[in-house]
Amino acid sequence: SGSYLNGYMDEIRISNTARYTAAFSGSVPTAAFTADDNTLLLLHCDGSNGGTTFTDSSEQSNQYTSRHTLGTSGTPKSQRVSGKPFAATNAHIIGPKFGSSCIAFDGDEDYLSIADHADWAFGSGSFTVDFWANQIGSWEDDAFLWQQHADTNNFAGVRIRTSGDITLMARVGGSYTINLDFGSVTMPEDEWFHFALVRNTSGTNRFEVYINGTLQQTINNSTAWPDVAGPFIIGDDLYNSGKEFTGYMDEFRVSN
Repeated sequence: SGSYLNGYMDEIRISNTARYTAAFSGSVPTAAFTADDNTLLLLHCDGSNGGTTFTDSSEQSNQYTSRHTLGTSGTPKSQRVSGKPFAATNAHIIGPKFGSSCIAFDGDEDYLSIADHADWAFGSGSFTVDFWANQIGSWEDDAFLWQQHADTNNFAGVRIRTSGDITLMARVGGSYTINLDFGSVTMPEDEWFHFALVRNTSGTNRFEVYINGTLQQTINNSTAWPDVAGPFIIGDDLYNSGKEFTGYMDEFRVSN
């Protein structure tokens, strides 16, 4: 009990013939298997993201379909990939959104830290923080996507709620100067999506949240963004231990 595979599989095939009779390192399969008369079981594992139904695509599939319909409790699930090649080291199974790699956060107190700089002091001006993200499973309540953090009384950033919406908050000297709940925002799970927080000072001062380019919610607010004397943190909540982002990020950008 307790000895389980913790990883990923794809293209699972059982055949009633010896398919490999010598070393074949130079011709390892690089495409999906094709069923033939010798294929007894073939799982392409190409179901919907998070799905628990695995279809047998072998020539003999009529014999086995019922065997491989999985239940919904403690069962493996399909996980979509981006179609990009995996990184050579610490392979990002989910695949990067762009390029050959991405930031992987395992949800165990890991984060990216960028030293304090005048660039993070947005004040009353316009600014944008945008990136691609892929949350694995359900969002962790109170986890920060990003924040500038000095201590528990001085920080500012975007906090996640379990419902998938977000709160924009800034705390200075122990008091919240900004505490805005974006209840109309639903953050996707188990898929790549583009997120953008925009402070727009053209006309009415407002904060705007976009998901995949679509405006989700606008909140009018003219409070200046605080100048926090601390590093810019991506992927973790230094305010509450155990509240981290678990998944992948790519193309993280801060604009003034």
